[in-house]
Amino acid sequence: MLSKIFSTASLVVVAWLILQILSTQQSVNSVRHSMDNTVATLQSSISQNQAKAQVNDESLLQKIELVLEQQEGAEVLASTRKQLSSANKLVGEKDKKLQQNKTQISSMQLQRSAYKLYMTVLEAELSRRDKNSAVSSEKLKSIKSGVWKLSEKVPDSKDKLRGLMAPIDVISSAWKQGNFSKDSSAIQQVLLAVIKKIG
Repeated sequence: MLSKIFSTASLVVVAWLILQILSTQQSVNSVRHSMDNTVATLQSSISQNQAKAQVNDESLLQKIELVLEQQEGAEVLASTRKQLSSANKLVGEKDKKLQQNKTQISSMQLQRSAYKLYMTVLEAELSRRDKNSAVSSEKLKSIKSGVWKLSEKVPDSKDKLRGLMAPIDVISSAWKQGNFSKDSSAIQQVLLAVIKKIG
């Protein structure tokens, strides 16, 4: 009789253990199913947020932050913020470098314009030395509009460049009349000074 009681008690204990195992397994499956849904929800939310290209960075981060906080994923958000900050910093550096390149190109273009004017003055000077009144006079006079335009782009030398207008007129008029006693050295000096200042 005692053996039947132990046998029955053993069966009851085994049955109870089986029920506990099944209950635990159901709980694990339920938790796994819940986690799968949570991961799917998170992935879906992230996918939807990434698909909205028009949304600005801050609102996108706020939406992701809300989902991640609900899922206890704040560390992913911190990493995303750090990556975004790094990306913004990199873009800022690239913009700064691009602006520096634009400034350098602009400076080189101004310098090239000034060199062209200087070369034209030298050509006019050579024609003066050859006593070619028409060519020397016209070449020298042809730089006036270029000098004026350059004065607008180089404000530090504006007065000096615009101050060349009268000497250009006086010297080119003298050369046209065959008076080659005046040279263009003063004009050359101003243009060289501007070229150095630009460069």
